[in-house]
Amino acid sequence: MKKTLYIAILLLGILAVLPIYIYYWASGQTHDKRAVSQIIRLSDQTLSSSSKNDSTLSIMTYNIGYLSGMTNNLPVKQERKSHEQNLSFMKSFLKELNPDIVAFQEIDYGSHRSFEIDQEFELANKHYPFAARATNWDKEYVPYPYWPINVHFKKIISGQSLISKFEIKKQKIDTLASVESAPFYYKAFYLDRLAQTCTLKFENQDILVINVHLEAFDQDSRQKHSETVLELYENCIKRYPTILVGDFNSSPKESNPTIKTFLDKNIKAAAMDDNGNFFTYPSDKPAMRLDYIFFSDHFELLESRVIKEVGSVSDHLPVYAKLKLIN
Repeated sequence: MKKTLYIAILLLGILAVLPIYIYYWASGQTHDKRAVSQIIRLSDQTLSSSSKNDSTLSIMTYNIGYLSGMTNNLPVKQERKSHEQNLSFMKSFLKELNPDIVAFQEIDYGSHRSFEIDQEFELANKHYPFAARATNWDKEYVPYPYWPINVHFKKIISGQSLISKFEIKKQKIDTLASVESAPFYYKAFYLDRLAQTCTLKFENQDILVINVHLEAFDQDSRQKHSETVLELYENCIKRYPTILVGDFNSSPKESNPTIKTFLDKNIKAAAMDDNGNFFTYPSDKPAMRLDYIFFSDHFELLESRVIKEVGSVSDHLPVYAKLKLIN
């Protein structure tokens, strides 16, 4: 009798502790070396585009949605073949377009959902000698989308990256405010929102590129993020030519758009008009603008566009600009 009671108590204890253990394990970091935020020198090759000395550079910002196409965040499991096709297409496209700098958001470094592929390395290798990685999501098991269980993201290592033909000298990462209204268990599994500031050597001087991915679902948090990033940008332009890019998760045409924080300051911007010609989301039927390139008065805009020919490799479309450093 005593033995049976002891076993019953032990089993009840295990059942009580097990969910707590699973919670802390799943929401914990992976300790995978690919999750380390860092600057990586991928090649020693000399590239002509980084030594042309005409004061021009080209830059593209792209939320690649871990190359999941229109299935991003939907309860659908992407097929490996689809991921491989999207990755192969992006490699070829980057080689053809040949931008000097590319800023990525939602790029995976070894996630289950993208078949453990280091997308930064795959997209930069052989064409971009420098990469800066800012990891904003490092979890052992993310139980999202919630149902069915077989579509869970599981292991996640993801973030924001800058790949460049110019030397990336240093990187500064600012973590933006979390969503205050979210419950603790939501915060435990949610990604961090970051401002990734990279210092690049361009024609024997330093320029800054700020790569952001602002809050998508909570407007109050997104407004705080916008104000923080604007302050960061305004401090940067006092010292360096600065380009601010990324997924701002706000359209000028929505009610109370947080992007007005930047637009009302009359900051120079690429691929902008009032007629909706430069929508970036969703990629299959673009109906709003979420992705932007802003730049300081140190630059002159030579050309810019939203790149529609990438199709639905991601649920976003990239924005491209060619700039000339004038002072």
